[in-house]
Amino acid sequence: MNDEYDHPEASISFADNSIVFLPKNHSTWMERYRPQTIGECILPKALKAKLRRLIDKGAMPHLLLVGPPGVGKTTVARAIGKELRWHTHVVNAAFHASMTSMRGDISDFVTSPSLYRQHRCLVLEEADRMQANAQVTTHSWMEDFDGRCTFIFTTNFPEKIGPPVKSRSLTLDFDYDVEPARSEMREGFRNRLWEILAAEQVECDEDVLDAVLDECWPDFRQMLNVLQSEVG
Repeated sequence: MNDEYDHPEASISFADNSIVFLPKNHSTWMERYRPQTIGECILPKALKAKLRRLIDKGAMPHLLLVGPPGVGKTTVARAIGKELRWHTHVVNAAFHASMTSMRGDISDFVTSPSLYRQHRCLVLEEADRMQANAQVTTHSWMEDFDGRCTFIFTTNFPEKIGPPVKSRSLTLDFDYDVEPARSEMREGFRNRLWEILAAEQVECDEDVLDAVLDECWPDFRQMLNVLQSEVG
C-alpha cells in the first residue's frame, strides 16, 4: 500500500456504506474529499444513471459538461477516466487557448501511440476560453484520433463552444436549479457536508451549515472552502 494511505488521518463513509481512507497530503477539504468514482459523486439521479450506463458499456463518447463553477464537472471527468482505467490528462484550456499553445505536450498526448495501448482521455477545463483556431485543431483531433483518445470538455459558458465541437460531443447539463435535481442535490450536498464534518471531528451548528448551503448554492467547492475556514 502507498505510504500516504498507510496511516490516513481520516476516513469517510458514503451513503452506499463504502468507506474511503483519506490521504494526509491534502490540506483543503475539497481535494481531500474529492470523489474518485461516479458512485461517490453527488449528482442528480437521472444524470448519475446516464453516466453509469455509459461507463458500463465500457466506452464513452466525447463529452461536453456544462454548468456553473463548483458543481462537479471536473470531478466527474476524472472519475470516468478512473473507472474506465484510462490515462487521463487534465489541462486548463484557459492556459492553452491558442493553437500554438496546443502544440507540444498536449498534441503529443493526443496523437502519439500509447506504449501499453491504454486509452487516453484529455479533459479540457474552461473550454470556453479556447480561441476559435484552437477549437478547430481540437475537433480535428476528435475525428482523427477518436479510437485512441476521448475528449471531455467542461464549460460554464456553452454558447462560447463552437458548433463543430458541440456536434461531436454528448452534452451533459449540470443544472441543479430545476426539480427534482434541486431537491436531490440539496439533500446530497447537505449529507456530504455532515459526513465530512464528522470525518474531521468538527462540530458545526445546523443553522450555520444551512446558511453556507444557501449562500454558496450550487457551488459545492465554495461550500467546503467556507465551512473549512469558519469551523475547520
